Amino acid sequence: MPRKRFLFIALFLPLVANAEVMGGRSITTTVNGVKSSKTYDLAIPDSVARSQPDFDPLNNISMPMEKAIHKAEVAFLKKTGQKYYQIKSVSLRPFHSNRKSWYYDIFIGKTRLAVLSSGQVVFEKERK
Repeated sequence: MPRKRFLFIALFLPLVANAEVMGGRSITTTVNGVKSSKTYDLAIPDSVARSQPDFDPLNNISMPMEKAIHKAEVAFLKKTGQKYYQIKSVSLRPFHSNRKSWYYDIFIGKTRLAVLSSGQVVFEKERK
């Protein structure tokens, strides 16, 4: 058993180490006088960030904002199953590892997600 755990950890570490974390956020709630905090990260693998097409607003926008919002809405509704939602904010941000490529950072309700130039949607994950 210990060998399997060690092998799993050895295989899992490179995947975590080679991810680009696009900022985290912390949510603190109080229930019956007890505070609890959860931290969320939006992590995009470096290989995915480097493979995105360049953003050239003068000649070609690979992913228009309307299309990105639509992809985010569809992915959010499929994942959560909610009938109602409200888009809080949409921003266009560059990758740290590839400054020529950008992604849309979208908040729908309390959920943060990224729509990449290739059309891939990445949801934030709770940090354990």
